[in-house]
Amino acid sequence: EGFNATGVTFPEYDSVLDIFDAQVSQSPDRIAVVHRDDTLTYGDLSRQVAQMSSYLLTTKGVELEERVGIMLDRESFLIPTIYGVLKSGCAYVPIDPKLPSARVKAILKDAGIRVLVTRGEYITETVLDEGIEVVDLNKEVTTISESPVLETYPNVSSDNLAYLIYTSGSTGTPKGVMIEHSALLN
Repeated sequence: EGFNATGVTFPEYDSVLDIFDAQVSQSPDRIAVVHRDDTLTYGDLSRQVAQMSSYLLTTKGVELEERVGIMLDRESFLIPTIYGVLKSGCAYVPIDPKLPSARVKAILKDAGIRVLVTRGEYITETVLDEGIEVVDLNKEVTTISESPVLETYPNVSSDNLAYLIYTSGSTGTPKGVMIEHSALLN
């Protein structure tokens, strides 16, 4: 029993954004993200997250719990994009760029995605045919990095949708699983 005493009391948080903000305040100069030769401190990451969120809110007009697609490989701008979507009050929908066009189309349609963050090399006719607003990081990264940090952001609570992830399902048709911030915190 003594060795299994693993109970820990955690501070109350409404979303992963609260944990992230606490870490930024505590250690702004510590390394948060490493991808190949690129590194970001928590302070740098926080700034990029705020800029992505500001861009999505002001330029793309996203709204609370709107689903934003993210079709990126692992790269240095992936984490700022995910957290930027969350900070804007939206839910992200990860889409593997290597998926077949039919599956991408099914996910875009089923999730009701209006805005997709990706790179130019992943923009296909399937994406364009769906009439989705594409944020091509190859072209927009400068605009995003120049986005002013807003004074306030949407209030994200534990019962807000954090992300929507698709599984193949037993029929082979993608099925979305909705994950709220409370489940993500857990």
